[in-house]
Order: sequence, then structure tokens, then C-alpha cells
Amino acid sequence: MIKIHRFLSAKTSIFKKDESGATAIEYGLIAALISVAIIAGASALGGKLKTTFNDIGSCMGADTGTCANVAGEGQNGLKSE
Repeated sequence: MIKIHRFLSAKTSIFKKDESGATAIEYGLIAALISVAIIAGASALGGKLKTTFNDIGSCMGADTGTCANVAGEGQNGLKSE
């Protein structure tokens, strides 16, 4: 019985000292956090890009005066000073 206790005690102390798995878990959590941030940023930016490209697409072949007003710019899409 004492031999089993010593054996288990030695094995558990080895597991307590080994921190290599903790480092891998930390890197995994950091990668997951970065992925969530990228997805959130892409989702927020995606709606604005879709609106912008839809506005540009609707102005293709339209009168340039109306397209400049839609884009919020001056005539021909140039910023007025």
C-alpha cells in the first residue's frame, strides 16, 4: 500500500511541475480572442462596404450630379474645398 502511495505521489508531483500544457492553452485562448476580434471587425465593416458598393453600382450610368450627391462628395466625386 505504501508503494502505491509513493508511486502516485511521485506521478502527481510531476504533473504539478509540468506547465507545458498551460502555455499551449494560453496560446489557444489568445488565438481565439484574436479570431473573435477579426470576425467582429469584418462584420461591422462589411455592412458599410456593402452600402458603399451598392451606391456606386446604382450610380454607374446615372447622371454624375446625382452620384456625387449620393457619395457625399463634390462634383465628379471630388471633395470640394
